[in-house]
Amino acid sequence: MANFAEIRLEHPMNHDEGVQKWVVKRVIKIGEDEVPYDKAPEGEEYCRSLFGGNWKQTSWSGAFRGQFAGRDQIYDPDKDVFYHRKPYPSWTLNETTMEWEAPGGNPDDSLRYTGWTYDKLIVDTETQEETTESVTVDLKYLYFWDESVQKWKGVVDRPTSTVLYFYWNHNTQAWDPIA
Repeated sequence: MANFAEIRLEHPMNHDEGVQKWVVKRVIKIGEDEVPYDKAPEGEEYCRSLFGGNWKQTSWSGAFRGQFAGRDQIYDPDKDVFYHRKPYPSWTLNETTMEWEAPGGNPDDSLRYTGWTYDKLIVDTETQEETTESVTVDLKYLYFWDESVQKWKGVVDRPTSTVLYFYWNHNTQAWDPIA
């Protein structure tokens, strides 16, 4: 199957940049018997003859036109790629990768909140005796963008304890606790 995105020119007031953009309205599948090869103009013409409008073929694997097109994504005819809408006003578009980037970059996913210790309750199923065992684990930071301070906010949800919050410090490449 070949995938095609219907694109429509959208008014500038709908975009942060204040310029007209081609926006994906829907994505459909067409049998490969109608499309001789990837990016074949015949496929786009076939969609136009059936449904009207403007159509661009999109690749599920990302082999061409950047990423797979999705509803409300943007199509850039100059670069011939699909990309996501701007997620936050402070983010900038990397013109090489066509991905939006946060100020200061992304947190290091390999970092962990290390050495958290808690007591694990163990119940013997035969005798019903209860014992505790001290367990030490490393927890992953869950994080999201906080546009109000233009920083990544991290959360560590410790079982049986309070939640801890952090801000990502892109200068030190570390999580700083929020007081």
